[in-house]
Amino acid sequence: MTYAYARTLNPQTGDWTFTTTFPGSPSPATELVKRILCTTKGQCLLDPTMGVDWAKVDPLGTGAASLADTLIRSALAGLVTRGVIAGLSVAVEVDGQAGRLLYAATFTDVRLAQPQVVRGIR
Repeated sequence: MTYAYARTLNPQTGDWTFTTTFPGSPSPATELVKRILCTTKGQCLLDPTMGVDWAKVDPLGTGAASLADTLIRSALAGLVTRGVIAGLSVAVEVDGQAGRLLYAATFTDVRLAQPQVVRGIR
């Protein structure tokens, strides 16, 4: 059982998932994480500090995985500080052939007390 209703987001585009209805998410905290990770920092007019500054990361550059890890943790720090999520763990891999980053953010939705994972590609 969830504690609030939230529509499910596509973690790559930030668009709502739609079939014949808008499916609800079992974890609203997960939807917040998806929204933050798919938003480029400075692009949200209501909160220009929200999002990840993906422009700083060159997927083929030296230390790209480490920098992306730091940027993701920084972007999600507000959720950790407010107690929305806990136990944040980030893993980033570089796909050199495709020139992109593969990331996974693992955390616990505090209100559900359940582990969640959000995976993405940049």
